[in-house]
Amino acid sequence: MNREKYIENDILYLAEVVEADYNMLYNSWNDTDTVWGYNYKLPYSFNEYCENAAKAENWAAVIIRREDGTVIGRIGLSAGLPDLTITIFKPYRNQNYGTSAFLLGIRYGFEVLNLDMIYAGSYEDNTASRKMIEQCGFKPNPAGNLIEPHIFSGEDRLQLDFIIENPRKKKVMTRQELIDYCLTLPAAYEDYPFDDITDDKRWTVMRHQANKKTFAMIYERNGKLCINLKCDPVEADYLRQIFADLTPGWHMNKTHWNTIILGGDVPEDELLKMISKSYDLIKPKVRNIL
Repeated sequence: MNREKYIENDILYLAEVVEADYNMLYNSWNDTDTVWGYNYKLPYSFNEYCENAAKAENWAAVIIRREDGTVIGRIGLSAGLPDLTITIFKPYRNQNYGTSAFLLGIRYGFEVLNLDMIYAGSYEDNTASRKMIEQCGFKPNPAGNLIEPHIFSGEDRLQLDFIIENPRKKKVMTRQELIDYCLTLPAAYEDYPFDDITDDKRWTVMRHQANKKTFAMIYERNGKLCINLKCDPVEADYLRQIFADLTPGWHMNKTHWNTIILGGDVPEDELLKMISKSYDLIKPKVRNIL
């Protein structure tokens, strides 16, 4: 079957919804578990669903397993507020397909649709859904929480709202902001040992006053602001697997140092933690005197 492929990873790809999919999608929406998960039941017939399917969402796709081309679910962004929704069909649940597909949906929303942010919702009693949303990087957005009547019992049911911001559009820390944060650490000072380099390209070296050891090096490379930070070797290897914009230290011992490219996929709060840990690794050790 010919259909447009939107985005893919090693396991799945998201592709165009075609008319042949409507029957399985309609049946999925009427599945009891899906109705419970969304607290919603379709209010119209199959024919009405076919007429309204294209209008209900800003973007919709089927989730296809690469190894055999099987359609295993649906994903979409609702019209208006960009709310990411997903359904994995019953035979394919609890196999981590949901998380993998949700991450693809986020990528498509940010990289292709160029959205500033994406929302997602989960009912408080739907632990699996909430866990998946949080694993994909969403943060709680309490202002968007809603209390609705439970579709089966009629009792109050809390819908939790979550939000994720496009990392490529977030405000990026400047060189001076990095320096200022480093200077909040006790006895830290800035140094410029490479005086022959012009101001916009020079390296700022952050050191400890007591032992002159370096814990951060701030510089520009290929037009991007970078910072080199010391790190425990085991943690360094782990972080390199998580973040694409964190690599072995440039011009440094690659076992003990990482380079972080500002404006990439390393969140600001994580970067600040890494700076503090680098500082802790080089600061003078306090000896116990008996």
